[in-house]
Amino acid sequence: MENSDVLKILYENKGEFVSGEEMANRFNISRAALSKRIAKLKDKGIEIDAVTNKGYKLKFLSNNICEENASLGILENQVIGNTIFALEEIDSTNEYAKKIAKNNKTGTVVTSNLQTSGKGRRGRGFVSEYGGLYFSIILKPNVSIDKIPFLTQLSACSVYKAMEELKISTKIKWPNDIILNDKKLCGILCEMSCEMDYVSYVVAGIGINIANVEFDEDLQKIATTLEKEGHYINKLDLFWRILRHFDYFYKKFEKDDYNEMIDILRKNSSILGKKISVISLDQTRNATALDIDEKGFLKVQYENGETEHLNYGEISIRNV
Repeated sequence: MENSDVLKILYENKGEFVSGEEMANRFNISRAALSKRIAKLKDKGIEIDAVTNKGYKLKFLSNNICEENASLGILENQVIGNTIFALEEIDSTNEYAKKIAKNNKTGTVVTSNLQTSGKGRRGRGFVSEYGGLYFSIILKPNVSIDKIPFLTQLSACSVYKAMEELKISTKIKWPNDIILNDKKLCGILCEMSCEMDYVSYVVAGIGINIANVEFDEDLQKIATTLEKEGHYINKLDLFWRILRHFDYFYKKFEKDDYNEMIDILRKNSSILGKKISVISLDQTRNATALDIDEKGFLKVQYENGETEHLNYGEISIRNV
């Protein structure tokens, strides 16, 4: 029996007192041992009321994700989030996930309250201070390699839908950013390991700015957080919502059913119809973003009239 088992009972009966004697008998431990476990849960920031002759009642699960509370909101038939490694601090959840991917199944999640070396696309860093939501999902899809890049768009759709449920109006900046009030709120980084034409695993990393932290001067004009924009949410709730949507979309992805996701990407794009700069390794070209095709590629038209469907692994986009 773990502390998480005690918390699960309280979570399932949230809003009501649960008899200490009943819980102690259920787990075959003494009341004193149960009291110690409750104390350890409180040490994690989990608020629990204790009232004589009534028992224990869960008040607040904590705004930090820990081993005890991480899995409480995962549904019984949910693949994404079937196993969760909840860390306090790590260099990068993507790096940790890649190290353990071989011995863990699809849906395993690594989350940390702090990243000391958060990763962005094209070798850039991602600011990952306390108060944000940072996690990576291990995936082992049975699909051809050319379909793997769409997992970036799948991740974006999952974050967008979770935000929508919380009445937070965001946009998706192709290929990997979630935008709130014209500033970057969330970054997505998918990394793949493959052998010839076989996908060993994919790690989908998601980082969301939540707390009202101070960015460096160069980031203040382009990045924001939920709290800076007046949205105060529970991090655990957002985490579970994203994983549930990811689970839903991932099952569609495995069946080659992209229609709903493409619709979300088109209707909520921050760049379609706008002038952009297409940045590749050797050049920068001005273009107009025309559409997102059925594969999730971005259709652009350059100034010379030429059109191209861009694979998100090849370029970066900048608003003009």
